[in-house]
Amino acid sequence: MKATQSKEAGFSLVETLVSLVLLSLVGYFVLVSQNKAQKAMFKGTSRDAHAQIVSVVKSKTGKALEKILASALISPGGLAPLFNSELAFGEGIRLKWAKPSDPRKKTVIMDYVSNPDKVAQEALESCRQSKTYIQAWTGQELPQRLASQNLTFCGQMIMPANPDSNYGAQNIAQAKVGFVALDVSFTKVIDGSPIPLSQFGVGGTLATVTWTMLWSYEKGQENVQQFRKGIYHIVP
Repeated sequence: MKATQSKEAGFSLVETLVSLVLLSLVGYFVLVSQNKAQKAMFKGTSRDAHAQIVSVVKSKTGKALEKILASALISPGGLAPLFNSELAFGEGIRLKWAKPSDPRKKTVIMDYVSNPDKVAQEALESCRQSKTYIQAWTGQELPQRLASQNLTFCGQMIMPANPDSNYGAQNIAQAKVGFVALDVSFTKVIDGSPIPLSQFGVGGTLATVTWTMLWSYEKGQENVQQFRKGIYHIVP
C-alpha cells in the first residue's frame, strides 16, 4: 500500500513539473506573439501619425536646397550661412546639416542606429558620401561640385530634450535618433538627359530629389526603425 502511495506521489510530482514547463512555454510564446503584434501595430500607427511632419520635411528641405543650389551658381560666398543654419520641423525637431568629423578625411558626423535595416544602411552609406558642408564647396572643391550630375545632402535630426508626451509614444520627437538623406540629380526636362549642376537654373532643367527620412525608437530591448521615402522636384 505504501509503495502504491509513493508511486502515485512520484507521478503527481512529475505531472506537476511537466505542467509547469508547458505553462512556461505557452506563456513565453504568448509574450513573444504579443511583442510582435505590438511592434507591428506601433509601426502602422506611427507611419500614419507622421504624415504631417513628413510634409513639413519635404517643404523645408526643398526650399533650403533651392537656396543652396542657387547660391552655388550665383554667389558661392553666400553658402556658409546656408549650411550653418538649422531647419525647424516643428514639435521641437530641428535638422542640422551634416558636418565632417575631420576636414582632412571628410567623413560625415552622423548618429547611427544600431543594427540598421537595409533601407537605413543604404541611407547611411549615402550620408557618408555627403558633401553637405561648406568645405566641400570652396576653393578647388567648388568646380567639382558644379560639374556633378548627382549630389547627396544629409542632415541629422536633433530631437528636443523633453518631447511632448501628448503626441503619443510614436511621435518622431521621442525617437532616439533620426536623419534625412537627400539624393539630388539634375536633368533636362525635355528628354530627361543628365546635366551638371552648372547647367541647372536655366529654362528646361529640373532637379529631382529622392529623400529618405529615418528615425529609430527603443522598444524594450529592440530598436523599432521607421522610415519614409519619396521624391520631389525643384524647378528653377
